[in-house]
Amino acid sequence: MKIKISSIMAILLYHIIFINLYYVEKYSLITQAFALILFFYLALKMKFFINSRYLKVNILFFSFISIMLISSIVNVNAQRGIFQAVKLLEVFLFFEYIKQIDNEKNTIRIFTILTFIYIIINDLLMFLSPNLFYLNNSNYLLGNKFQVSYIHILLPILYMYYNTLTNKKDVSNMVVSIITLLFAMFISAYTECTTGLVGTILFSVFYLCMHKKNKKVNAKAIIIVLLISCSILLIFSNIVKLKPVEYIIVNVLHEDVTLTGRTVIYENVFNVIKDRWFLGYGYGNSYDVMSEKLNFPNTQNALLEYWLTTGIVGMILLVILTYKILKNYNKNVNSLIVYLFVFCILGSIEITIGTVFLAVLAIVNEGDNKDYKSKKDMLLERGHYV
Repeated sequence: MKIKISSIMAILLYHIIFINLYYVEKYSLITQAFALILFFYLALKMKFFINSRYLKVNILFFSFISIMLISSIVNVNAQRGIFQAVKLLEVFLFFEYIKQIDNEKNTIRIFTILTFIYIIINDLLMFLSPNLFYLNNSNYLLGNKFQVSYIHILLPILYMYYNTLTNKKDVSNMVVSIITLLFAMFISAYTECTTGLVGTILFSVFYLCMHKKNKKVNAKAIIIVLLISCSILLIFSNIVKLKPVEYIIVNVLHEDVTLTGRTVIYENVFNVIKDRWFLGYGYGNSYDVMSEKLNFPNTQNALLEYWLTTGIVGMILLVILTYKILKNYNKNVNSLIVYLFVFCILGSIEITIGTVFLAVLAIVNEGDNKDYKSKKDMLLERGHYV
């Protein structure tokens, strides 16, 4: 069976975006090599990225990663920002390309299979060799409890989306989706990742509601939820001291009333941001800055993290880009939309808008369909593809 080059590139992209093998020495060098190969591949497909379908989205996207690069260079630590910008560039352009050549189904299939394989390996090591966790600074094969929990949530979401693309609606697929969601809840509980557990429950509830009503979520509603959830504890940090809220935090979620120090961060973080509010401290510098100034590893807030690292301009561009993409999404991506919606909510207490979130946004991205030529016309014009 002939393997398409685009399938090989999909495998490389998956490892660049979704996987960080903590037990593999210098894994980052491997992903950098993959990124270099994929970069040259996409450069050969440049004509796919200058059509009117994706023009407006790409202007916003390139503005966002440009600010990320400028911020990193200004703060004399460009390496992290450059690699992150390259990763985001590749995932956005790759999905623009494979959507135009009608190869998205195969790509999502590859992503789903790889996610399943890595979860199996991670979980076998987690249960059969628990000492590895302690020998690797409290990291499992795929990362800390948040990374492990989130990739377990990603599996049923990719699986549901693949079934939508293949138009499979039989009972067995529904059963598999339910089992993988329940397993994601179990892993979140086992790793003591409360955010992951709450996220899986919220996803299950919201997806069920959307599936029954068969309606799209308004893009403005998602952005409003994102802004409110990421600002409510910053503005009303004393809300956790209310008795009903305190009861839920302490007795239901089994967390301390300061949300593991988050309220302390929210009360003081603007004193850190104000010094470099316009361009931020540079992507990837959050740990160093927050540890030095507040003795915490990061901002524990999705949007606030981008304000700290890319400045107010980067944060605003991210919100606008998200809105622009969600404004034109197709109902077929409902599982991905609910994932984004839930992670916007979780952004109030965790950094949930990272590489994976933006990769899912890239998958959802349909550009401006009204400006899009028919697939047949495009292929006749551009010839064969791989």
